[in-house]
Amino acid sequence: MNYLKTTFVLILIILLFPSCKDEINNTNIIDPNISITDEELYSLAYANYQFPSDFYYEDSLIGSLYYENTNSITPLNERDGTWFQLCTNNVDTARYWSELSSNNSSYYRDLVSQRQTEKYFEFKRVYSINPNDIILSRVHKCTYIDRSMYDLLNPGQIIGVFKKNSFIKNDVKELIEYLWFTENYNNTSSKVYKELIQNSGLFYIYYLYEIGIVYGDYGMKDILSYIKHTFKINKGSGEITHHKELVKQIPGRQN
Repeated sequence: MNYLKTTFVLILIILLFPSCKDEINNTNIIDPNISITDEELYSLAYANYQFPSDFYYEDSLIGSLYYENTNSITPLNERDGTWFQLCTNNVDTARYWSELSSNNSSYYRDLVSQRQTEKYFEFKRVYSINPNDIILSRVHKCTYIDRSMYDLLNPGQIIGVFKKNSFIKNDVKELIEYLWFTENYNNTSSKVYKELIQNSGLFYIYYLYEIGIVYGDYGMKDILSYIKHTFKINKGSGEITHHKELVKQIPGRQN
C-alpha cells in the first residue's frame, strides 16, 4: 500500500513539474512573425506616414528633445566614453542637471519655462541669439523608468527598468511607444509598420515592426529594410530587454 502511495506521488510530481517549468520559461509565447510584401515595403517606405494611428504621439513639441545623461552633465575633458540617461524624482536635481548640460554645451541656452508629467521633468531652453534654437531638456522620473544600466554608446539587451506601480498591459504599450517615439520622432527614415503586445505569463511581450531607409549616394539605390523589434518586460522586476532582427532588405529608389 505504501509502495502504491509513493508511486502515485512520484507520478504526480513528474506530471506537474514540466507544466511549472513551462510557465516559468513562457514556452507558450506565440511569435506573430508579421510579414510584408516587397511591394508594401517599397510603397510604405516612401509614403507620408510614420506611426500607426493608435501609437504614442506628442503633437505639441516646440523644440528638439534631449534627455540629460552622464555625458551631457560632465565637462568635455572629463568624459569617459559612456552615456547613461539620468533619472530623479526631485525637480531641483533635474533642473541642476539641465543647467550643467547647458553650460557644457557649445553655447548656453536660457531656461524660459518648465513642466513635468508622470514620465519626466522638462526644461525649455532657448538660445538668446537665435530664438528658433530651442531644446526641450528632459530628465526621466525614477518612479516611471530607470535607464541607469543602459549605456547608449555600448548598448546591451537590457534597456531599462519600468518603475510604475502595478503596471498593466496598456501601461507597457505606452511605455515602449513613448521610448520609441522620443528616439525616432524626427527620424524620417524610420517608420512603424505594425505593433502587437502579448500577455505571456511572467512577461509582457511587445513586437514592433519597423521599415527603415538607408538613402544611397548619387547613382546608387536606397536600401529598404524590414526589422522586427522584440521588447520583453518582466512583470515582477520591470526589467525591459530589446532584441532586434533584420527580416528582409530590398533595393529602393535610384538616386
